[in-house]
Amino acid sequence: MRSGSAGFDTVVALWHHRTHATPDADGFYGRRDGSWTTLSWGVAGQRSRAIACGLLSLDLETGQRCAIACSTRPEWILADMGILCAGGATSTIYPSATLSEWQHVLSDSGARVCFVETKDQADRLLDLELPELQHIVVIDGRVGRHERIRSLEQLEREGRAWDADHPSEYDARADGVSPQDVATLIYTSGTTGMPKGVVLTHDNWVFEGEAMEKLGFMLAHDTHFLWLPLAHAYAKVLALASIRGGVPTAVDGSQRDLLANLQAIRPTVMACVPRFFEKAWSELERKAHRQGPVKRAVFDRAMATGREMALRREAGEPPGPLLGARWRFFDRMVYQQIRDQFGGRLRIFISGAAPLSRDLALAFLGCGMLVLEGYGLTESSAASLVNRPERFKLGTVGAPLNGVELNIADDGEVLLSGRGVMRGYHGDQDDRALSVIDGWLHTGDLGRIDEQGFLVITGRKKDLIITAGGKNLAPQTIEAKLSSQSEIAGAVLFGDRQPYLVALLEAEDNVTDRELQDAVDRVNQDLANYENIRNWARLPRPLSIEDGTLTPTRKLKRRVVTERYEDLVHRLYLPLQETA
Repeated sequence: MRSGSAGFDTVVALWHHRTHATPDADGFYGRRDGSWTTLSWGVAGQRSRAIACGLLSLDLETGQRCAIACSTRPEWILADMGILCAGGATSTIYPSATLSEWQHVLSDSGARVCFVETKDQADRLLDLELPELQHIVVIDGRVGRHERIRSLEQLEREGRAWDADHPSEYDARADGVSPQDVATLIYTSGTTGMPKGVVLTHDNWVFEGEAMEKLGFMLAHDTHFLWLPLAHAYAKVLALASIRGGVPTAVDGSQRDLLANLQAIRPTVMACVPRFFEKAWSELERKAHRQGPVKRAVFDRAMATGREMALRREAGEPPGPLLGARWRFFDRMVYQQIRDQFGGRLRIFISGAAPLSRDLALAFLGCGMLVLEGYGLTESSAASLVNRPERFKLGTVGAPLNGVELNIADDGEVLLSGRGVMRGYHGDQDDRALSVIDGWLHTGDLGRIDEQGFLVITGRKKDLIITAGGKNLAPQTIEAKLSSQSEIAGAVLFGDRQPYLVALLEAEDNVTDRELQDAVDRVNQDLANYENIRNWARLPRPLSIEDGTLTPTRKLKRRVVTERYEDLVHRLYLPLQETA
């Protein structure tokens, strides 16, 4: 087992260390038939070895791709580790992706094996023209009798038998993996066009694991809840951090059962996307305001006290005896009940993948839940900057991880450099030349470094709205302010080459138009005149992954929304233009 200066030079070496160093400790918790089960690190290591040997029995060659099209669950991680230990590389597929997107990833990556959850998914793959796909492994249920389809249980059984007959070949293949070997092809979420495969090496992931461990976010005595899609780099780096630190992790991607799972697991660390915080807080406020004027007044007073306490904590200032006493009073009456809805033990929330409203982060902190926002791209192995528990500034994405260099180009674009930067895009070196110049990854995001060294993301280069008056606006900033209002579940801003801004708003049916207008008015009060939203309309249906308006990590597909609702946006300008 090779080790580098910081411990390990491949994901395989890191995995072997964890499964051998603490074999009896809890590794993963997963749900089976509605009940939670525990997988120790030692058993996880045995199963991943069986999967690797099963792949070797199918003549998987070094560097060949195996795809995983599976929801977030322990078997995803076991399959991934098995692929890497066999010397292969993992191609990731979102289970929610369309069949054409599945075909694109499998064809583009040249996957030889694909892990799926159900036989129905396997049968759909058989109908696709994928000459390089030779084997399909089904995680759940019966698989019938087809020469190309086998169950995960069967693959592990075949692997154990192959391992017994070839006692030294697993170690030879695993030890032959090198730091610059491809570990993962992660296909970007595809906000425009078909996604491209980002090539990430073992060294990319080892670096991320090292950097995350130094932050001290997740410790062996923590309980980590992982529910984000493992097909995305954000969740993948969290899994690596858990392995590196030996942190027991509950792995379940069900959104329907999310709150129930939080109650059952009671995690201390959890990573989310901003939409989770927006929806959760909107629901909390709606519940509080439906309980009558007295409880509503108590809730509002508690929120004001919490915000005051959060601002003091952010500034590193003591609260003082009066504020401290008020906060403790409301903690017994309000804050603890809110924390209990998330399991009651959360020490740290991590937010990433999209901008988080500062007001929303302050609200959670005021209730005793710290949300640390971070930043990174798939092309930088996900984690590049993050706020720290001991040094944070809400509304920013923090400071660079140890080993990451940060720069701002003359046009305001954020540039990153370091060991986390991708090797390139699969099969397209020209695209890498456009995105990585002289070692600097051009992120496409606009930002500034404040006087304390924190990075503030101000927008996307391609998403900038330039009004008819020549004002440059980043829509994400204003959209985040709108979405932080309890009445508004989501917002999309428009106004490029127009005299003023309009918005499409997502809201629950029980929210009235008057309440929506009041929410817009509150946001407008904190904006410059040219940033004001002059008109708005309700979205006919919620933004969703299923209808193609959100990516699998719940980021807005702006081009899709713009094209789909072009007529509705056009009508928003007509009444005001006619009376202008």
